[in-house]
Amino acid sequence: MLVSSSDASALSGSNSALIGSLWFAALLVAASIYDIRSRRIPNTLVLTMLTSGAVYAVITGGLRDGATALGAGVLGLLLWLPFYAVRWIGAGDVKLFAAAALWLGPMRTIEAAFVSAFAGGALSVLWMVRAYGVNGASAAVSMAVATPRRGVRLSEQDASRVLPYGVAMAIGILATVWWTTILKLVTHAAN
Repeated sequence: MLVSSSDASALSGSNSALIGSLWFAALLVAASIYDIRSRRIPNTLVLTMLTSGAVYAVITGGLRDGATALGAGVLGLLLWLPFYAVRWIGAGDVKLFAAAALWLGPMRTIEAAFVSAFAGGALSVLWMVRAYGVNGASAAVSMAVATPRRGVRLSEQDASRVLPYGVAMAIGILATVWWTTILKLVTHAAN
């Protein structure tokens, strides 16, 4: 796993960790770009992230880390599946997070879910203000809190006004990974 229980010296001296981090970040950025442009995250991109995460876990930590990574993927899926069920996010967003979880491990998956949810909330407010203005956004938030809607279908034109939640997930995931890595490196340098 990209972020595991290994110490900061392993992170700072490992070419595989640097290459893995850059590859993982590139995949998340690509997913964000696709999501912004088309409101879709290609299955091939998700499958690439999933496969490379599993391979990375096995190569860097053996079969045990590979099994842990797969468990983290299931956890990532289960954390976001309810939000897909009520149509608050898309299936691509859920699959993206589940695939990213293989790179994170179970604990970082939970942390990344919280940070992604926070990023999603912040981006949602900004997105609504951009789309509807301050008054319209206030009314939309009030309406959503008072009467949460389920299964709303949007026309193609309206779909472009919906937040690409994969971006929020990518921000949350990258913030979790990089912040943790930076803290480990700083702590290691201070000792």
